Amino acid sequence: MEVRSEWMRGGLVRCEEDDMRINVTQQHIDRGQPSKPCGCPIALAIIDAVDWCADISVGPLSASMRSITCERQEDWSLDLAGQEFVQAFDRHGGGKVAPFTFEITRWG
Repeated sequence: MEVRSEWMRGGLVRCEEDDMRINVTQQHIDRGQPSKPCGCPIALAIIDAVDWCADISVGPLSASMRSITCERQEDWSLDLAGQEFVQAFDRHGGGKVAPFTFEITRWG
């Protein structure tokens, strides 16, 4: 499997063909909104990291990204750390979560 690093808007992201590592910062957490698929910290971090992503919806298990022209749409699964973060943030808000790094895997 090819491993490459790409500089994207949000910083250095490790890519392995269909995997990406995403960093959620304190700023993403502070700006995030519980139970908002387009406004949670994970959505904000992905938008910052993936230069073609203009629209996103994050659920408990996955994220769906679309380009501004809707010519590109991809679905990605969240790893366990990402899934647990979504649940904790939706239940407790920013007070119970901390910055972290997680992986998403393309599946659609």
